[in-house]
Amino acid sequence: MSNVFVYGSLMSTRVLEILLGRVPKIVPGTLKEHHRYSIKNRAYPAAFPSKGSSIEGKLLMGISAREKKILDDFEDVEYDCVPVKVHLKEEKEEIDATVYLYRSDLFDTLHGKWDFEVFERERLEDFLKMCQKFAKETNKRIPF
Repeated sequence: MSNVFVYGSLMSTRVLEILLGRVPKIVPGTLKEHHRYSIKNRAYPAAFPSKGSSIEGKLLMGISAREKKILDDFEDVEYDCVPVKVHLKEEKEEIDATVYLYRSDLFDTLHGKWDFEVFERERLEDFLKMCQKFAKETNKRIPF
């Protein structure tokens, strides 16, 4: 089992339910020294190292190997999965996790800040349809 820090579309429990078939334990967390950017022409964001910045997100806890593979496939080749320390607000401690960081060679596609509430209000429904198609194909490739 592993922990995964999420900061974008995967913060939606509706997205997690479609992709993983469940909603894992979720706790609020902060990834320090990183910034959450919008990506040109995309509904989802990118995280990239940035001194003095931090990202408020969620820590998915107890992710199985199968679920991790699903998330790896979902994040695709634009992201690298890297180990990080996530600050947990409620426990005032840091915990080991992984996070999907945007590849540095794609940095020129980033701009501004990404807003989860705007995503939920304006883009979530279409994004859920894409997730359903992805989940259907993934369940054929990744055995239970």
